[in-house]
Amino acid sequence: MATAATATAAEPCATACAPAPRSPALSASASARIAAAKKLRPLVYARFQSGGATLPEYLATSELEFRATRDSGIVGPELVAAASEYIASMRKALELVKLRYPRVASDEDLARAEYAVAEGEYWLEDAKSRR
Repeated sequence: MATAATATAAEPCATACAPAPRSPALSASASARIAAAKKLRPLVYARFQSGGATLPEYLATSELEFRATRDSGIVGPELVAAASEYIASMRKALELVKLRYPRVASDEDLARAEYAVAEGEYWLEDAKSRR
């Protein structure tokens, strides 16, 4: 099998350099990360809605969930679904920030939420290419 350093034109790295299979322990750890992040995000969102959590806290928690999924090695429709869920979550956060702006939310909050949506759109396009 070729490595990134030894791939040739006849054997491009994109197909010849597939990652080694994950150990059962690593797969279990990846699944645990995803489950923990999926459990945490709605809890932080509930606090965010009521003003008990900050926007950066919620954005970070949502990002953890997507990154845990992506880092687990999941590709294809499941990764696309995770990216789509992230975007939907970020759009909800942006709408909430807009409702609170300028009374409670700041220009920085608005910019952070807009960035999170743009980042989600990027991640979705990237996920579509990782089939």
